[in-house]
Amino acid sequence: MNDIEKTQTHKPNVAIVTLGCVKNTVDSEIMLGQFIKNGFQISLDPQSADVIVINTCGFIEDAKKESIDVILDAIELRKTNPDVKIFVTGCLSQRYYKSLIKEFPEIDGFLGVENFHQIVDFIKDENRNSEKWAPKGTGSFLYDHTTPRVISTPGYMAYTKIAEGCSHSCSFCAIPAIKGPFKSREMDSIIAEANDHAKNNVKELTIIAQDTSYWGRDLNSKPHLADLLEELDKINELEWIRLLYLHPDEIDDRLLETIASAKRIVNYIDIPLQHVNPRILKDMGRGYKTDFRELIGKIRNIFDGDVAIRTTFLVGYPGETDYDFDEILDFLEDAKLDRVTAFVYSDEEGTKAYEHKDKLDTEIGRLRYERLMDIQRDISFFNNEKFIGKKLKVLVESSLKDEGKIMIVGRSYRDAPEVDGNVIFRGSNNMPGEFVNVTITDVNDYDLIGEIDE
Repeated sequence: MNDIEKTQTHKPNVAIVTLGCVKNTVDSEIMLGQFIKNGFQISLDPQSADVIVINTCGFIEDAKKESIDVILDAIELRKTNPDVKIFVTGCLSQRYYKSLIKEFPEIDGFLGVENFHQIVDFIKDENRNSEKWAPKGTGSFLYDHTTPRVISTPGYMAYTKIAEGCSHSCSFCAIPAIKGPFKSREMDSIIAEANDHAKNNVKELTIIAQDTSYWGRDLNSKPHLADLLEELDKINELEWIRLLYLHPDEIDDRLLETIASAKRIVNYIDIPLQHVNPRILKDMGRGYKTDFRELIGKIRNIFDGDVAIRTTFLVGYPGETDYDFDEILDFLEDAKLDRVTAFVYSDEEGTKAYEHKDKLDTEIGRLRYERLMDIQRDISFFNNEKFIGKKLKVLVESSLKDEGKIMIVGRSYRDAPEVDGNVIFRGSNNMPGEFVNVTITDVNDYDLIGEIDE
């Protein structure tokens, strides 16, 4: 009997630290489900836990550094709690398994993305660092609606992952090598999960995958994403359904018209473009057939202007000239997108871009990032001003004190959780998860400010 089994008499506490994207959040919730099923208690404080699980990200350099820092912090806890067990899962563990075992002998075990759902069996196995548990590179675990899961987000919102992996071959991205090829969940399973969320009073359901628009292409029946959305839209208890991560070439008229005509799917289109220069896009492995300006125009036409469009750009890619970068800025000035984020190219071993001979100094990428975001800040303010005097439906999330006054913080259809702006208004009695109508009276760079309609 090992130490974990011995502690079953007092129901060991486990704390999960989740890093990276919201897809990792779902994976952590699946691990939480396994722990609860097996009699563990959940702790929100790693310092008081018997078991710490760190669900890592290994996408870019900054994410890898954050993951390593958290691992080191957990090891430091052993000075005050020498009996704590520490386990590492996720993308970093999958990608650098052999190196991590050698570099961090203090860690009790490393588990990849293929079998993290077996976390309890793993930590009970005294031979957990044997070949049995080592990543095989066979792809990610694909959960379904029967998989035990504990929702860690606020009770009024949840994420549903409709696929795993990625079959695109972007030159800068290690995700396909980490998570394997794209695998869609069956529609019936997704609908069943969404119904379960609705029964548990979830009001906002966010649909995610590495590329949600590719969903169904690998299934025998070849369903269209619009088929899934039409079924989800029938779930009356859901107020908002939000869709993230659409590939430009997969966005067709049927998908846009389905979203525009739906009762519950919010008018929010997230299209990670990465760049606009054709040469750079081709080198990235993202040689689109789509004309971005035409696509943006089509989206706004179908939604009659009532739509929030979000994108992501990568700057400092090998070979990117000042002229190439300026093309992004020109596009931003023309398109005036509602939500834009960017990240600086990260040199990732195992990717095609890693072998590129024409790499830029990281300082150039950082300066380009700052310039892009400065321009987008002004565009965001310009877009926000259009909402002054308008009424928006707002999902209440939290409150704060401002000069002694209680201010309520929420989100409109234009705001995805954690990554976009907020709607802020005066109030005192609104509870998280409630919807209220707010008339916008003022704005700042990213937030709307208003008064609640009593």
